[in-house]
Amino acid sequence: MSEASPWEDPKVFLASFEQVAQACRWPREKWVACLLPALSGEAEEAFQKLEMGERKNYGKVKAAILKGEATKMEAQRQRFRRFCCQEVEDPRRVQSQLQELCCQWLKPPERRTKEQILELLILEQFLTSLPSDLQSWIRAGGPETCSQAVALVEDFLRKQVEGICKCLSPQNSLFPAMSLGSELGRCHSFRGH
Repeated sequence: MSEASPWEDPKVFLASFEQVAQACRWPREKWVACLLPALSGEAEEAFQKLEMGERKNYGKVKAAILKGEATKMEAQRQRFRRFCCQEVEDPRRVQSQLQELCCQWLKPPERRTKEQILELLILEQFLTSLPSDLQSWIRAGGPETCSQAVALVEDFLRKQVEGICKCLSPQNSLFPAMSLGSELGRCHSFRGH
């Protein structure tokens, strides 16, 4: 059996690294130097893509590594969801490919709990149920849980309402003497409706 890479789950590895660094009272500006020997694979690639100045900032290094992991997970999800076969010559092979793609996306059960897998499936279905423009905006926010996705939707809706309120405020009116009804009509037409 091959030795597991510490980078199989970057979020867990980095959380453990931070706990050790804090317990050992390493100065934060030394964390990257302590992390460097452990970097490998995609984590090392993410580090190499950073600008030289950013490579000394642990926060930027961590963000780059986690962004790479999120991008990889999204690509795995898309490969699973977009899989189709033109001809079914060997249904066992097709099923096996689907199972492999699904496991790459959801990770093997020993790496994710049943609750985490359910969370991912519900999150995906929730995002799929949204209008496409909202869906794109929410996906760009990179939610990892349903509650994060809901918070992003609420934020999006709140910003829409704030935009309407700003549009309706007298100081933003092109013609301060306009009635509220005509002001609402002007806002409504600006929004493309």
